[in-house]
Amino acid sequence: MNGYYRPPQFSDLAITPKQEPTQSPIPPSSSQKADAVKIPPPPTTFDRSQYVKHTEIDQRFRRAKQFGQGSTSKSRKRKRSHSNAEDGETLGPGIDQRAKAESLFRGLQGFLTSIFEAEDNLSPDTSDRTFDKNAKIWMTSSLEQQSPCLATAVLLKLENSIHKVISTGLFQQVPVDDLTRIQKICESSLKQAETVDVKMGSDDSESAIEEWLTRVSSVDNGLKTAKTVLRIMVGGREEKQLYPEDLLASVLNVAKNLIEGTINPMIEMRSTGESQAAFKVASTHKKVLGGLLHEVTSLFSLISRLLALEEVTEGTITTLEFIAVAVIFIENASTEKDSVFGVQKVERFRVVAMDILAKIFARYSDQRTFIFDEILTSLEKLSVNRQSARQFKLVEGGKNIQLVSALIMRLVQTSGTYQERKKKRGLVTGEDGEFSMEKGEGGEPDRGETDVIGAVNKLYTMSNPLLESAQKNAQYVVNFLVQRAMRSTKTGDQPYRVLMDIFAEDFIAVLGSPEWPGAELLLRSILGSMCTIVDGDKQPAPAKSMALDLLGLMGSAICDVVVHLRESHKNRESDCLADDRIYALTDKVLESTVVGSGGGVGMEEDLIEWEGPFRYALEHLIENSAHDPSLQSACGYYLTIWSARICAFSDKAEGQDEEDADEEVMGELARIAANLRRITLDKSWIDDDL
Repeated sequence: MNGYYRPPQFSDLAITPKQEPTQSPIPPSSSQKADAVKIPPPPTTFDRSQYVKHTEIDQRFRRAKQFGQGSTSKSRKRKRSHSNAEDGETLGPGIDQRAKAESLFRGLQGFLTSIFEAEDNLSPDTSDRTFDKNAKIWMTSSLEQQSPCLATAVLLKLENSIHKVISTGLFQQVPVDDLTRIQKICESSLKQAETVDVKMGSDDSESAIEEWLTRVSSVDNGLKTAKTVLRIMVGGREEKQLYPEDLLASVLNVAKNLIEGTINPMIEMRSTGESQAAFKVASTHKKVLGGLLHEVTSLFSLISRLLALEEVTEGTITTLEFIAVAVIFIENASTEKDSVFGVQKVERFRVVAMDILAKIFARYSDQRTFIFDEILTSLEKLSVNRQSARQFKLVEGGKNIQLVSALIMRLVQTSGTYQERKKKRGLVTGEDGEFSMEKGEGGEPDRGETDVIGAVNKLYTMSNPLLESAQKNAQYVVNFLVQRAMRSTKTGDQPYRVLMDIFAEDFIAVLGSPEWPGAELLLRSILGSMCTIVDGDKQPAPAKSMALDLLGLMGSAICDVVVHLRESHKNRESDCLADDRIYALTDKVLESTVVGSGGGVGMEEDLIEWEGPFRYALEHLIENSAHDPSLQSACGYYLTIWSARICAFSDKAEGQDEEDADEEVMGELARIAANLRRITLDKSWIDDDL
């Protein structure tokens, strides 16, 4: 174990001035070595705020030092695109990139100016001579209104331009007055879309359908307006006036009316049965409706990002919870011919609804019990047909599970994840996070901490409430399922007995996936409940039969995992230090060299060491979380269970005689505990330590 790494020194950092680089008039001497670079110490007038830190170079430098020359961990090969606008990363500092960024910024400024000029020209004394130009900016049908609506093409260009400028990091330079003015202009489109009735009537005549499509087009304009408004809100600006509560309420009303009036009913339509006629009419306009669903899905994604960045009102939270739960529990069609929108498009829509619910769960601890209750009481709506029930596609393995199974695991993992204190601004203020500590508590967290008891106690104080919360919520879900499953049968009207099997099978399906560590905790809860039923003298026969079925299912799965481990281990090729360590640890497991069922002290030490399996799992998740933010809950939960293992190992070691205690091991234990607490308190330090 290498222990706690030193913080990077000035000479470690790759920094360049923000000003344009200047070329030296003196060419390099031929006597200078091409592979030697001398970095002088910083001048006494050095001002760090005037420099740009090259994070990618810093990270590669640290990794080279930590892993040693020629030793490379596969999981360290991160692929982060500097132009990934959705992840909020800014463009690189090169001259060409800066020129591109400035060009995008000027383009947005010019476009805003043209919109404002068009608005000014709507005054009575100028409207005649500028009508043709205005017609390109505004919806022609709205020009007679007091507050006309921006044309759909203009909204598309505007939202895309704002998006690109945010990705360059120059969005902070857009005048706040320009942004508030464009939000004010957008308000009229939202107000108009709020009042439109988008329900498809029973009249399937050509004129009725054309009239309905006109209404849909109006709402589509409102959706694109809502995306523009939200794009401004997720741009990271500090000014409170950019987060008007009434504007966000209008955005949600447009989404809610469309989802409840059109999207959800059409998802439930089938080519046979009572909805056959409506399905046939809707299918003739599949392209238009598919575009509408795409816009709503994009809108949901922006709302999810807003929830991660800003505080919102309780009314907004409640509205989003009911919308999201309704979408999550809609039964998607199992085949394309039975879906108006397409099976995969609907599934993407349900996934972003799940993400919204998970973001609320993570940030607002007072909503957690309500969210669990809403999910559990809605389980009766789930399909017990395994094909239609399992449509959430896993990243690896090609398997599918229920979307609700994925949601429950994510919420359990979030329960065990430390939530950093968010900066309060914008829509509303209030307390956040079920368990939160200040980053600066007691100075910089645990740098140089070597006292074992002190370091471990601090880690325990932070991590134990998180672990207990995850265990409590996992048991709450399992108890709910078990109690209802015991009162129903596989052939009865109530679906809980079949759902109990499906949930257990889903958790087993991801048991070997590092992306879903909550599956093990849920399966442990199920195992405990089933053992209690089997051992109970007064339990009815159907309950014991269910328990034995599930115990057999889990036992068979454990055997499959061991067989798979043996086969993969037999054919494993090691090409780096990380592989060597995992290979040796796997040997210990398979050869049964551990002491007792829980493993000996030596085995436990291998599991919790700094360069051990927990670290490698975290590296894998961190690498992929750049493209899948949902993995953040898995990262946080791994930190918590790693911390719990450290605390348990410390307790066991303290019970030994002082003569048997290894000072080097105990010192390393203190450093790992200090590292884990530091990383857990502030995820921005992960790259420094992992």
